[in-house]
Amino acid sequence: MNTRSGEVWVFAEQEEGKLAEIAFELLGKARELADKLGVKVGAVLMGSDVEALAKPLFEGGADVVHLVDDPALKVFRNKAYRHAMVELVKECSPQIVIFGATHMGRDLG
Repeated sequence: MNTRSGEVWVFAEQEEGKLAEIAFELLGKARELADKLGVKVGAVLMGSDVEALAKPLFEGGADVVHLVDDPALKVFRNKAYRHAMVELVKECSPQIVIFGATHMGRDLG
């Protein structure tokens, strides 16, 4: 019996309403980990007016998309994104959060 809980998350990086390719690469890795752990894959999508970007994330392998849509997140600023991520982690308690090795991913991670 699996007693583990908490999803495996991918930070789905987007800029100006366009998802970064790294998000889809990381969803594949997250799927491998999640299947071994017996949990769901979650994608964290942050920004302003980015709800339409959830569909491609589901198509790319996410079981759940955690959407944080706020005008304060229109442009990446570490403090605003960090605050939103910390609150989401506190609320949902993922096991693993994967960030891409990009400027934005490294800064936020």
